[in-house]
Amino acid sequence: HQAPGWQVYFTITNATGQVVVPETPVLPGTTFLQSQPRVTPTCDGFAVTFTTNSASEGLNVMARPFNGDGILLNDASVVPEIVNGAQRGATITSIPGAPGNHSLVTWEGEIPGGGFDIRGRRITFAFPCPAPPPPGPPPGGGNETGGNETTSEGPTGGPHGGGSGGTT
Repeated sequence: HQAPGWQVYFTITNATGQVVVPETPVLPGTTFLQSQPRVTPTCDGFAVTFTTNSASEGLNVMARPFNGDGILLNDASVVPEIVNGAQRGATITSIPGAPGNHSLVTWEGEIPGGGFDIRGRRITFAFPCPAPPPPGPPPGGGNETGGNETTSEGPTGGPHGGGSGGTT
């Protein structure tokens, strides 16, 4: 690899295991040591969190969003808003149903005087997600009765249907 030290990479494969996007650095062209990657799906791709370690900045938690083709969608961002001491061990998860493209990042942050605590931040990536479809009738046109449906084999459920599905 081109930069000295450790870097975080991703590869995208299809369902049969064929490589679609070859090994790609998450944060290329740096001399930071990168470790502890975590990935979460987003509405149109994925986001990666990881820990960086540089002589000048120490340990930091960063996040980068990519589309489904592995194209970077915006610059890496340092996740903690206030950095006092080392930040490490990030995890990330998408927040389903939230408007926009929101994820929750949690990590360990150094406490002044020693030790670590768990911190979290909701982040919004700077690219829009399609709006969810408006609520509508349930699949099948909304004619479900829920309960005592009958088939040619007899009652199939509900409080009076017996639930056995067989004939007598």
